[in-house]
Amino acid sequence: MSLCALFSIYFYRTQGYLHPIATYDEGFAITALFLLYVQYVCPHPNGRAQYFSNLERRWFNGKKKGTGGSLRWYRTVWICVFQITITRVATTIAAEALQGLTCPLSKIRSNGNIAIQVTQGVSTGVAVYGVIVFERRLHTELLEHHSLLKLISFKGVVALEATQGILFSVLANTGVYFPKPPYYVSWADFDVGIPEFVLVWEITIVAVIFLWGYPSVPYSDIVQAGNAPVVPTWKGFLSAFYAHDIGDGVKYMFTAFGKSTFLEGSQTGDVQTEEGMQGINIHNKRNVIRD
Repeated sequence: MSLCALFSIYFYRTQGYLHPIATYDEGFAITALFLLYVQYVCPHPNGRAQYFSNLERRWFNGKKKGTGGSLRWYRTVWICVFQITITRVATTIAAEALQGLTCPLSKIRSNGNIAIQVTQGVSTGVAVYGVIVFERRLHTELLEHHSLLKLISFKGVVALEATQGILFSVLANTGVYFPKPPYYVSWADFDVGIPEFVLVWEITIVAVIFLWGYPSVPYSDIVQAGNAPVVPTWKGFLSAFYAHDIGDGVKYMFTAFGKSTFLEGSQTGDVQTEEGMQGINIHNKRNVIRD
């Protein structure tokens, strides 16, 4: 997002093409945060069916909700979060097509942009709601990992961007800003340059907050304990773009309520994890599947 905003400052005409890319990347960030939460509470995929089947069902107010586990709830939250990856791909393609194939003042572009913004807003709201529900439900287990600070620091820049977008839109529509001679600032400066410039500085501030929300100490402790190898900085940077887990998450979204138990454990035979969990009989597994 920061790179797209930076390039938009220097190349105004590319802003219409760069902004959809920035919003596209936001969808991956939301799913990555959710996967981090899941990794914290149950690091081994083969044990997740067992873990969430044993997790007590509760209402939003914390009161117990009937009997049985929370495996179905976990699957539902997963779908709510990962639907944003599909939605963002579709809306990004649509936004780029509108930018390249339609006139800036045409009704097609105007109505299309409104439809895209509404779709993205609903999709993002559902995904963020799923992450918040998951964090609140497992807040005790996630407390030591500063999960709430991670969520606030991550969504802070998105909230700032949305707020400033509304602010500049209101200022433009009410005629507060109107270029007058001598022209030192153009309409393009007000519409693109100034908002993107402000956004770059906002992201810089939020990046500092990330140092507390996402500290490197837990990972350095793992390396010092000999449980992980030391890798060069460039390799660690490139690994951040490795999206195989996102692809697995999308696959699980389509198979969560089917016969497949991809990313949660085996249906038949004993389930074994690195934590030594084993000996779950067939009767218990049927209860897991029925939730």
